[in-house]
Formats: sequence, C-alpha cells, structure tokens
Amino acid sequence: PADQFAEGITWFLKTRKLGHRLDLTFEMLRQSDAVGRITNLIATHTTKAIEKAVLVKEDFIADMFQKGTLTAGDADFFDGTFPNETDPNPKFIYDGQPWFDTTHGLSVGASTFSNHTVSAALNQNNLEAQDTLMSVTSAVDERGERITNRPDTLLVPTGALAFTASVLLETLLKPNSVNNDINTVQGKYRLIEWAALDDAASASSWWLGNSRNFGLRIRDSGAPRIGTFIDEKKEVVSVKWVTRFGAQVTDWRGWSNANKAAS
Repeated sequence: PADQFAEGITWFLKTRKLGHRLDLTFEMLRQSDAVGRITNLIATHTTKAIEKAVLVKEDFIADMFQKGTLTAGDADFFDGTFPNETDPNPKFIYDGQPWFDTTHGLSVGASTFSNHTVSAALNQNNLEAQDTLMSVTSAVDERGERITNRPDTLLVPTGALAFTASVLLETLLKPNSVNNDINTVQGKYRLIEWAALDDAASASSWWLGNSRNFGLRIRDSGAPRIGTFIDEKKEVVSVKWVTRFGAQVTDWRGWSNANKAAS
C-alpha cells in the first residue's frame, strides 16, 4: 500500500531555553582596573556556563532513560507541549505509553510489543534474551511487518554494573561457568558507562540500543551564546549566556531496558 503523510506518527518536541546571567554594577564599570577584572569575570563565567549547559543537557537525557519505565509517566521529561501546540500524551511518548513498556501498540491491528523486561539481572543469558526481544520479537514496523533492528550498544550506570558489563563483554568463555562454554556476547556490543544514570533505582538497570536508529531526536543549539543588555533602573550591565535544548522519543524500538521497575 502507498504511504500517506497523514498516516505518519506525530511526536512533539519542546525546545527549552537555558540561561546563565552575570550582573555588573555601574560602580564596577567605573573602577580603574575595570577592564581586567571584568574580562576575568566573564571568562570564568563563560567556562562555568559551558560546563553547566553540558551537564544539564546530559542529565535531562539520562532522566528520560530513568523515568521512561514509569507506568505513571513523567511530564517533566516527556511533555512536548510548546506554544499553540499541546502534546496529547504529556507524560508519555507518542503512542501514549512509557518509553520502556510491555504493551506498545501499532498503527494497525491489536498486537502489542515490548521493549522492557522488569526483572533481568545483567548476565549472558539475560543479555541474549534482551537481544532477541529487540531483534526478533519486537522487530516490526507500525504495520506489523518485519524490520531489521540489531542492538549493538550496552548502556549501564557508572559503578559496579560497569565492571560486570566489562567482564561479560571481554571474557572469551562464559563468565562463572565450569563447562568451558563459549561467551556468545563477547565483543558484540559497544559498552557505554554513564555517570548521569545516578538514580538509585537504576543502579542495577541496563539498556540495549541500536546505534543505527536510537529513536531519539535531540535539538541542541550548541555552546551557550553570550549577549549583554543594560538595565538603567537597576544600574547594571547584564551578561547572559543562553542555549536551547530539547529531546523526544521518535521510535521506542531503538532502545530496550532491563531490570528496572515500572513504578
């Protein structure tokens, strides 16, 4: 059948404005050493603004991964509402479900598919099962037709689980086995350990992703842009650093989550 534009999925992405401000009083500007002092202040605050912007954006994406399992949803990270456009699913992704869920529906038919396994500690057997979930069981498009969806990225929090993952992916034989079994997942995935995954409920959670289609759209204006304005009433010159950022899930198939509760 022919595709039609009206049949496409609509997802909403809100771009947020992030800023940092430094106020310089008129008295500071009148000092004899004003140029040197103000130059140093602006340089210091520019460095801080850039570092803070990176961390805020990183934490936002990490919280999408961490809050994306919640049955109750989370509007702070998934509400894509912007002026004149209201997100119909402000706590969830485009299909009205949490990002990681066991009942994702399709555009046609009544079948549901999963990208979430609530209880599955990180080991070879569970990693193989999660891979099969993504690459076989749930590897269908909105019409229920087969697609290619091969995970190649393993994401874990920094800490104990990262060491477990390293052993799992770098050992020739199956870890903790006395039968000389082959380790079928050795070198199969790129390991990413992420310190921003700092929610206590995520300490033993892990995610599999397909780098060819992560299903995550990010809008980022880049490093903060600097600007100034004068407030005559307050007698200050304000220096502002502003950046814009937003993110939204465009395809739940790009990632799956394991070993994290839905509440």
